[in-house]
Amino acid sequence: MRSTPRTTAPRSTPAPTEPRPSGAEGSGAPRLRGAPETRAATAWALSLGVVATVLALIAGTVYDLWYDEAASISAATRSWFDFARLLGVVDAVHALHYTVSRLSLEVLGVSAFALRLPSAIAVGATTALLVPLGARLSARSDGGLRFGVLAALVFLALPRTLWIGAEGRGFALAALAVTALTLVLLIAREQRSRRWWIAYAAIAAAAVGFFAYSAIVVIGHALFVLLRGPGAHPAGRLRFIVAAGAGAVAVSPLALLAVRQRGQLSWLPPINPGTFGEVLAGQWFGGGFSWPVPEAARWTAVLLAAALLCGAVVLLRRRDGSAALLLPLLVLPTALVLLASLRTPLYTGRYLTFCLPFVALAIAAGIAALPRRPLRVAAVAVVLALGLGALVANVAAPHASPWSRAAAWIAEDRADAPAAVLHGRLDYPAGFRTDVIATAYPEAFAGLEDATFQRSAAETAWLWDERVPLDQGPSSLGDVDRVYLLGAEQPGELESVLARLTEQGWEQTAALEGGRVVVRRFER
Repeated sequence: MRSTPRTTAPRSTPAPTEPRPSGAEGSGAPRLRGAPETRAATAWALSLGVVATVLALIAGTVYDLWYDEAASISAATRSWFDFARLLGVVDAVHALHYTVSRLSLEVLGVSAFALRLPSAIAVGATTALLVPLGARLSARSDGGLRFGVLAALVFLALPRTLWIGAEGRGFALAALAVTALTLVLLIAREQRSRRWWIAYAAIAAAAVGFFAYSAIVVIGHALFVLLRGPGAHPAGRLRFIVAAGAGAVAVSPLALLAVRQRGQLSWLPPINPGTFGEVLAGQWFGGGFSWPVPEAARWTAVLLAAALLCGAVVLLRRRDGSAALLLPLLVLPTALVLLASLRTPLYTGRYLTFCLPFVALAIAAGIAALPRRPLRVAAVAVVLALGLGALVANVAAPHASPWSRAAAWIAEDRADAPAAVLHGRLDYPAGFRTDVIATAYPEAFAGLEDATFQRSAAETAWLWDERVPLDQGPSSLGDVDRVYLLGAEQPGELESVLARLTEQGWEQTAALEGGRVVVRRFER
């Protein structure tokens, strides 16, 4: 701090000039307001964070577990040694998410709730952080808190937000990490304290660990810090370079493993005409929590995309420099992934969902620019109605999957007599066996003899067990009195097993049919 002038100084000596606020590093910088520590800001952040978490937990009850979530359970329910071996072969890109999932499943047991709880909490935390982040980015000295609250409201209502909060994967955790990273960047530039740059390096490494594409956010931050033009503080630039470099070094072993395992993305389609529609609407405004009615879902995406475009235009017209930060974070991730996909397919809409907090900030900027309060209130009401109305419509609609239907049927039908299960092939995802259903719903299969089992996933350092093909065995079913045969209605496979079981003296006594997963019960 500048020392107080001596009282012996001549009266005519002008008062010393106060130092410039450290955040105002030129006219192109956002107005970096002091941390919004008022009771109102804290109350809004906590309240909206809790609301977002509750909404995500409600959304998590709508859809059953699916293949990717079964993979999370498979990875998270093995020993630490076997977990490390798995990451050396596949899914290193999900290492931190699997670690968080493991801790949750160990505490709460294996269930959809336990798997999805970290995502719901992450969405709530992201919503809460948008309040101070929006306040720091606000161009109006008296409207910072209102803008932060507006951004948080928009974020918690987006259909994709509800989806990532209801899914046991790492997208919500990545969104939380990049939001915290952006907030810490602004604080670090304002405070000029090394501890904030250390925090930046740690969070940057965590963000990439949760999802590799998050590294593009650091590139966007670099453009903001390094290329803003005259007035940028040299020390701030250097510290950013050091912090970003330290984060890159910390996460480099994981990144190198992920690059070696890039072949696991071979299922992604190349860029095609449908990609354009996915970029404009699906990646941020589509997903499982759009309206169940296709026409309503389409109009929801169109309206929200239009609001985003208007918000981007407003950001460009603002003089506080927030466009220099937010627009690269909106454009760069999609642009770079699409550009890379021209050579090797890397794009699918949900891979860009970590940008949702910046989408919410841009839409909030457009709403905040409306000239009258009633118009702003109406715009917020429309966004909330589009998102939360879609959630209500999905909660009211039945969504039982073939997986949960088959697991529930077996769980209800089982008796105390010894029983076995034969796992056949699924038609979706193609090439996989029904043991993924047993991984997702282990209670329904607990105690059943696995008659097609050969080697465990832990032994093979893979996500799924190694199995005898259904049409090649088993030759004997031991002492069991009941067998459950699972599979899709695929030509040849189920028929050959039916014939073999009949020859061995088994008789089909019940069946669950009419879906993509068929279950047949046989008894001696």
